[in-house]
Amino acid sequence: MKRLCYGTIALTLRHCAPQSTLQQALHKAMMSAIEPWDDKRDSSQASRLFKCEINPAQDICDTAKTIDHLPVSAHFEKYVVPLLDPNKQKNAVLALIEIVREDNTIDEDTVLIKQGSITKELLCIADAINIADFLSGLFLYAVAYVANKEGAGCIEKITPEFISSFDLQKPGFSITQTQLTLPEPPVAWHTRLLRECGGICACGVPLGLGMKGGGFDACSFVFLPRDDPGRPTIGDAIALCPSCYSWYLVTSQDERQALRKHKERIAARALAGDEVSGIKIDEQISEVLRTIDTYEVSEDALAESQRTFDPSTIKSKIRNIPLRRRTISYVTEYFPYVRGLLQAIEKDSDSEIIAQQFNLQYLKAKRRIKAESDIADVIAEDLYNHTGQQHREACQIVVAYFIQSCEVFKRNAVSK
Repeated sequence: MKRLCYGTIALTLRHCAPQSTLQQALHKAMMSAIEPWDDKRDSSQASRLFKCEINPAQDICDTAKTIDHLPVSAHFEKYVVPLLDPNKQKNAVLALIEIVREDNTIDEDTVLIKQGSITKELLCIADAINIADFLSGLFLYAVAYVANKEGAGCIEKITPEFISSFDLQKPGFSITQTQLTLPEPPVAWHTRLLRECGGICACGVPLGLGMKGGGFDACSFVFLPRDDPGRPTIGDAIALCPSCYSWYLVTSQDERQALRKHKERIAARALAGDEVSGIKIDEQISEVLRTIDTYEVSEDALAESQRTFDPSTIKSKIRNIPLRRRTISYVTEYFPYVRGLLQAIEKDSDSEIIAQQFNLQYLKAKRRIKAESDIADVIAEDLYNHTGQQHREACQIVVAYFIQSCEVFKRNAVSK
């Protein structure tokens, strides 16, 4: 068995560098990604570290655990990758992947490369690698979590012959220095991820349509970085437009975390939508929606409604200002008319039952999401989908009516 450690990484790269590249130069290029180079301390350690005779200094190991991986990747791209023979870069990557594959001390779901949350399992099936992210990721993992001396028993297996054995392997495997190629979430997840975001990217751009033979155009699916080393799940994946995908590759850690917050929100909305969709609203509501869509409020009726309408009920239920403003506007304009429509269908359908159905939808949605605007949107979107995807604004008007008239949103509810 081979072990992934600083020594096996360094020796692999040394075999893939021109003969003119000194061991000391390669060691300095890598270690200076973590801390400023100290000639007195670091120069004498290169040979012993390459042979797995000693471990890196403890302060270096501690720094490797917490350092931002993005600057380290940029450092490797500028100072480490140029030291390698371009014709042997692929051999270096495949050899290191083989070392990872053989190392049974690394679990399959261990994240080895933070950029993209690439686990051992994903790394071993990858067909394209960003070499700077790959090398810096393994380097940080090995320095931070692996005692270098544990590689002493296998260091003699890292030979030029081992490196050359990958000359003809994986002909379709590609190496890139300028563009990150992330492992893509499984195809089986793509439809769910698109439905989860409603076919809209985080930036608001519509995502691609399905193509013949499967897949989606103008759309990329990526894994978001995790804080822990667990196996990536569909909860870590998101659909992005091409522009946001390119932005994601180079953006800051804070912006990536903001994208993860967006992912958590739309995922919760999708789960709430699944639960709400199981509660069917009486089919008579479709006629109410069609009628609302063609109704134009007269000036006299609007003036009378504004004179008599008391917004205190809505104000006591909703603290989200934009949602409160929208709901008050709809109720002021349409409440008497919608109430009349619902009273008119009493012979065929009990409007109290419809009210109870909306209340149950609210309770279901509230289990998954807390933001008032999201709850209202999920209920309105479900009504829109179950009535033939017509009369979208009328759906919002009906939801506003039931917020005013029944327990859709509790009084004095705490909201986001």
